[in-house]
Amino acid sequence: MIQAAFQSRWWNSSAQVSVPGIANRRFPQIEANMSMFWGISVQAYMQTLRADNSEIDRFFDNQGEQLSASETRGLILFSSAFGERPSPIKNPTTRVPAFLADGRTPADLRCTACHGGPETTAASIDAVTEDARIERMAQLNGRCAIYDAGHFHTGVRPVNDDIALGGLDPFNNSFGETQLALNAAFRGGQALNIFSPNSVSPFGLVPALNGTVNCDVDNVRGTFKAPQLRNVELTGPYFHNGGQLTLRQVVDFYNRGGDFQDAREFDPNVHKLNLGETDKNDLVAFLLALTDERVKFEQRPFDHPSICVANGHPGTETGTSVGPALPGNGPTARALFNVECHGASGANGLQNPLPRFLGANPSSP
Repeated sequence: MIQAAFQSRWWNSSAQVSVPGIANRRFPQIEANMSMFWGISVQAYMQTLRADNSEIDRFFDNQGEQLSASETRGLILFSSAFGERPSPIKNPTTRVPAFLADGRTPADLRCTACHGGPETTAASIDAVTEDARIERMAQLNGRCAIYDAGHFHTGVRPVNDDIALGGLDPFNNSFGETQLALNAAFRGGQALNIFSPNSVSPFGLVPALNGTVNCDVDNVRGTFKAPQLRNVELTGPYFHNGGQLTLRQVVDFYNRGGDFQDAREFDPNVHKLNLGETDKNDLVAFLLALTDERVKFEQRPFDHPSICVANGHPGTETGTSVGPALPGNGPTARALFNVECHGASGANGLQNPLPRFLGANPSSP
């Protein structure tokens, strides 16, 4: 199978190859490159798994899908910003006024600032292109800063609780490209504008690095990548710390403007929304319409073979139960595993849908 899939230069040598980290052994080229074959194959397979058949997809693709009144209102709210929304919603060319369910309050949710486009994330491959990897953003303190596109601090926890992209790897390099570029760590020490020569003014990198009075510092501490929202019904609990159980709780979180604000790192697009009960229910209805039923029922191409995986260890708060001895009957005790087995789903999928986390109702506050 490897020979059929890969060019012969990666497997057809008769020479023996040394592998870094493995002393005193040499391997056939096809064996030495096994991790490359495996990684590329898994990547190529995963790229075929496109969950693009939700109600929302069929609606936008003009396949005759009609959204419910609640789903439509949720879509309009989701795409609203500063009291306006796209019109027409399927092929927006202009913007028209948008209101909450009370018919008076302007709708200003700005969800698409972080969850825009078909991938519903500003951190998508399409969004984070060569001219948009790093951008400038306004801050609550009236200044602005440079940040990694698609990464935001939305007030889930205080910055110092979860430093996230502002942390350092084992080599003392920042996880954020912004700080790496500020440190001239990439591209032979060239300036930041090498990443984003065409970013949009005023908070794109125009002017280039060091071309502003107060907008050349980093803003990556406490920021996390905006997740895509497809099949979000099935991916709870929500946020990087699992702090919200249901989609309704997520909506309530954003309705109150987050839980922790920091004048520097906090994303100013997160603010109090003044949503009523109808608005909240409509937003949840829209989010549920992002579920691809093939994923929900593990139907082809999202079917899978049977698999058994370790799922924690039985025991108490102070220790785990002892399991079978290690091979060779060594003296070291071995923790007992809980093993969870999942049967094959088959091309036709499961009879019952995948359960939501803890069986929670997505509309429950």
